[in-house]
Amino acid sequence: MRYFSIGHDTSYRRGMPEIYQILEGLTDYGPCPVCGINKRDPSGDLRVILGDGRASIWPDLIACGDYPCFVASVRFVDAMRESGIRIEKGGRVDFVEPIENGLSLDNSPGYYWLDGRRGHQAGKMDYDASGYVAVRFCGVCENRTDDIILTGRRRRSDPPPPTVFEIDEKSGHDLFTTDLSPCAFFCTESVLETVRKYKLTNIAFYPCEEGEKARRIAY
Repeated sequence: MRYFSIGHDTSYRRGMPEIYQILEGLTDYGPCPVCGINKRDPSGDLRVILGDGRASIWPDLIACGDYPCFVASVRFVDAMRESGIRIEKGGRVDFVEPIENGLSLDNSPGYYWLDGRRGHQAGKMDYDASGYVAVRFCGVCENRTDDIILTGRRRRSDPPPPTVFEIDEKSGHDLFTTDLSPCAFFCTESVLETVRKYKLTNIAFYPCEEGEKARRIAY
């Protein structure tokens, strides 16, 4: 079975709105007493501010600069569920007015963020096979760290190592996260085909077997 990483395609698309700030729904736990990493975690409904860069459409995935939530339209959620793909919503994403990017809330399809920590985690990374070096997890906050320099060299080598993980097939997830990050979503080809079938917008796919230098799939 082929797997892909999936996310918004805002870097390659003009006229896409972006979330500038999350005002409510993002908890900041402060620095961990052991590793010192500052942990933040979304929960429930989010109130957000959109950036003021000019936008032309309400897409089906929206970039979130404040915290990389997987923000998907109601169209996306409905299309996946109609295709038998399991979706676990974390909560609504509500936009604070005024909207200053040229779009109108009257035309918004409605949005949710998907819970990659509690609802979609179904995989476990093979860090060595994927090119990560000296991976460790904090015993208190569970934050993952690695040797950034050596990992970067291995992940960008030629040819690069693939992104490898084990997936719990009993979970029933075609759209899922791993212990890499609750914000790094992966999917099966069923999700790609659903996006094509329903002509969903602003979504990028990268084949996991191609690793760090994976080509972006245009659908």
